[in-house]
Amino acid sequence: MKNSIPRYTFYKNKYGSELLIDVVELKYVKRFLAESAVHTLTYYYITFVTEGEGSFSIDNRTYQAVPVRCGIGILPFFKMEKTASGLHLPDELYKRMLQLLHDIKVEIDQYRQDDVHVLRAYLYEALMLLNRAYQNLISMEEGNKEAGGTHISKFIELVGADMREHHSVRHYADKLCITPNYLNEIVNSAMGMSAKQYNCI
Repeated sequence: MKNSIPRYTFYKNKYGSELLIDVVELKYVKRFLAESAVHTLTYYYITFVTEGEGSFSIDNRTYQAVPVRCGIGILPFFKMEKTASGLHLPDELYKRMLQLLHDIKVEIDQYRQDDVHVLRAYLYEALMLLNRAYQNLISMEEGNKEAGGTHISKFIELVGADMREHHSVRHYADKLCITPNYLNEIVNSAMGMSAKQYNCI
C-alpha cells in the first residue's frame, strides 16, 4: 500500500471549549512538517515570515520566504479565481499585523467562552487588512497591464527565483529588457517602494 499524503486537521478543542482560531509559531509545528514536507490541510491558514529565510511551496510552485512576506494559504476570503501565495506587506501594515497577531495570541491565552466575539473581531480586522492589501495588488496588476503591469508580475517572479544571488536593480531590469529607472518607477507606482526595497524585503 502506498504511503498517503498526511492530512492535518485543526484542533478545535485545544484550549478546552471549541475555538476556531489559533496563532502558532512554526517552530512548534516543525516536527510535523519534518516528517513529510508534502501535506494537506483541512483548514485555512496565513503564515507570516518574521525572520530567517527559506522557501515554501503551494500547488507545486516554490516561493522564497523572507521577512515582511505573508504567505497566504488558499483563502477563499480573497478572490476565488486567483489564489495568492505570497504578499509583500508595506512596513506599516506589517507592523500592524504583527501587533494584531500578538493581541489575538494574548486573547487566546486568556480565553473565556464569552471572549469569542473579541477574537472574531480581531480575525475580521486581520482578514480585512490583508484583503485590502491583496485587492490593491490585484488592481495594480490589472490596471497597469499596459503601463508596466506585466513587468511588475515578471519582476515579482524573478525576485522570488533570483533573490539569493542577485540584489541589483540592474540585474532585474536587464532580465525585463527595461532600464533600472523605469523598473523603479513602475515598482514604486504599483507597490509604494523602490525595486531595491522590494528585493531587500
